[in-house]
Amino acid sequence: MWRRSVTRAAGRGAHEGRFEAKGEAFHERLRAAFLDIAVREPQRCRVVDASQTPDGVAAAVWAELDARSESVGRKIRDAELRKIPYMLVI
Repeated sequence: MWRRSVTRAAGRGAHEGRFEAKGEAFHERLRAAFLDIAVREPQRCRVVDASQTPDGVAAAVWAELDARSESVGRKIRDAELRKIPYMLVI
């Protein structure tokens, strides 16, 4: 998974040397930690398969955001008011 991300970033001309230098084991531990958070806090986190095409990832993200009948802006405002941090990790 880590190598795929590095390859994809290199294809975009992105260079984030300090994170890539941490190596595959670091990134696998980081990914496992984020997945653990998603399991423990499903009301706050969703996991989206980022191995799809960019359009497929975007559609999956929008599907998760639209899973409830509220608007995206309302969800973000609600999270901010309740001081719930949110993030998108791809």
